[in-house]
Amino acid sequence: MDSYRFGAGRYIQEENALDYCGEEIKRYGCKAYVIGGNTAINVTEKRMRESFTKSELEYCIEKFSGYPSIQKIEELKNSVKETSCDVIVGVGGGRIMDLVKATAFELGVPIVAIPTQAATCAAYSPLSVLYTPEGHSDKYIHFEYEVNAIIVDDKVMLTQTPRLLAAGILDGMAKYIEIATLHPQVLDENTPIAQNSAFYMAKYTYDILKQKGEKAVANLKAGIWTKDLHDIIYVNIALTGIVSALMQGKGQTALGHAFNNALHRDFLEYIKKWLHGEGVALGLLAQLVYNEKEDQVEELKQLMTKFHMPCSLADIGLSINDENFDKLYQRLCTFPFMTHDRKHEELLKEAINSLGGWKNDIKGNE
Repeated sequence: MDSYRFGAGRYIQEENALDYCGEEIKRYGCKAYVIGGNTAINVTEKRMRESFTKSELEYCIEKFSGYPSIQKIEELKNSVKETSCDVIVGVGGGRIMDLVKATAFELGVPIVAIPTQAATCAAYSPLSVLYTPEGHSDKYIHFEYEVNAIIVDDKVMLTQTPRLLAAGILDGMAKYIEIATLHPQVLDENTPIAQNSAFYMAKYTYDILKQKGEKAVANLKAGIWTKDLHDIIYVNIALTGIVSALMQGKGQTALGHAFNNALHRDFLEYIKKWLHGEGVALGLLAQLVYNEKEDQVEELKQLMTKFHMPCSLADIGLSINDENFDKLYQRLCTFPFMTHDRKHEELLKEAINSLGGWKNDIKGNE
């Protein structure tokens, strides 16, 4: 059955949302297994415990800083069972969200997401990206049900770095570029209404991110909470997640994300220190060349430069010799959405070459 999961049953974003997390989590279970990264738990633990106590919610807390892998999913499943927890709570960024979604799906228990950064839409999207324990890309898993609730606390979001927010902005902008540039048929009368809706929502999110993104990152860097910052976090997490759900992972040439995945599979030592959105942004430059939109490359590159992101393979330390070029080309050719005719194979080669030699002065975002 071809069903749509739009990402979350409930989405809460307000200044003191964390103070009510115990009450919200108790809607789904009596004992929560809370897992999050070290930094994420450190910035949320005191307020979470106070809310849990007030709501008389039992809980266990685990810190985990690795990758969402098949091995860790099995380990987490055993921990949840052994502690008799009946709801899983993920606290942190994309890796934690991918881990808890996959674990909750396999156990058949509810899940509550408490993102502490807006670097991806992982808290919202009904899918998980899995890796090997070492960090190589492994596979995607699409889920049959949605995240039960997402709790976004504006105060907590002020603790993330500007670099994380900027990465989320480029990850959100990717949806429009990936859906629109190669496939004008998403607008024709034979297109499923969901994909048509995804196109217009992706265009809306792209425009908002382009309009308010720089200001929001500057506000965050200054530690000032503004409506622009609130709006960008909402778009990065919720609206981008809805677009992803509407497309069901189909009907788009997602070269931006594929490029990032290919680097994580075959060139991990070069891409490992960069965030998901930064790797995707690098792939978007190739996406625009592949889709014969070279006139848009410079504008995107300018935005990436303002955010101190890599704008070439040279920026991440990867040289494009014959061996590396062939490895990257062959990997990208394996993705199911690629068009295998002479024209598009040449465009793909041109797209890879376009990222080869230019070197940006990257200082890194604080």
